[in-house]
Amino acid sequence: MEIYDTYEKPTEYGYRKLTVYYDFEPMNPRTEWDNLGKMICLHGRYDLGDKHSFRDNEDIQEYIKENKITSILPLFLYDHSGITISTGSFYSPWDSGQVGYIWITDEKIRNEYGVKRISKKLRLKILEYLESEVNTYDQYLTGDVYGFEVTEFTRVNPKGDLEENELNSCWGFYGSDFEANGLFESADFQGVN
Repeated sequence: MEIYDTYEKPTEYGYRKLTVYYDFEPMNPRTEWDNLGKMICLHGRYDLGDKHSFRDNEDIQEYIKENKITSILPLFLYDHSGITISTGSFYSPWDSGQVGYIWITDEKIRNEYGVKRISKKLRLKILEYLESEVNTYDQYLTGDVYGFEVTEFTRVNPKGDLEENELNSCWGFYGSDFEANGLFESADFQGVN
C-alpha cells in the first residue's frame, strides 16, 4: 500500500507513529451514503452520479421544468488522464463539458428541514450543501481518500530496543486536509501539521 505521509509524537517510553495511506477501496458516496441531492449525469463511457432513468438532456430539462426545480447546480466533467467533476466549468473545450446536474426538490427541502416556506438563506445553504456533495464525489473520483494506522513503539530495555504495537486504524477520510476531515482527531494526533 502506498504511503501518503507519516507523523510522530514522543511518549514517555518511546513514540507513536501515525501513517497515512491512500484508500484504494473507498466507499462510493453516491451509492453507499444517504445524500440530500440527486446527482444526474449522462456520459457515454462512465457511470456517474446516482441511478436514474433519464435517456437524454431533453428528458432532464422536462423533469426540471415539470417539478419546478430551483435548487440546482450544473455538473462539469474534465476527462484527461483521469476524471474530475465540478459545479464550475473547466474551460477546456477538448477534454471537458457539462455532464449533468445536482438538485433537490422543494418538497424534499421542506421535509428534510421541517419548513413550509423556503427562505433565500435556506436555499443558499442548500446550494452550498449540494456543492459539498459534489466536492466529496470528486474526492472519490480523483482518489483523494485516505486511511491511517497508529503504531506505538515502546522501549523494552536499556539498549533502546523497541517493541511495535498497532493501536488503531481507520479508513474513508475524504480530502487531504486531515484536520478538517477528522483523520487527525480519529487517530488522536491533533496539531501535528
